[in-house]
Amino acid sequence: MWLSRVALLLMVISGGILVAKQYQDYRFFSERLDNRHEHSGFADIQ
Repeated sequence: MWLSRVALLLMVISGGILVAKQYQDYRFFSERLDNRHEHSGFADIQ
């Protein structure tokens, strides 16, 4: 019984870590976009 609880806890923790990593990647990407638009030396990639 306790084993399933441990597995569930691990799933929740790993899910939270994944979301946090994606959020950091999104912030880093948006900051790079802001820097690119400030310098405006690069062509827009769409």
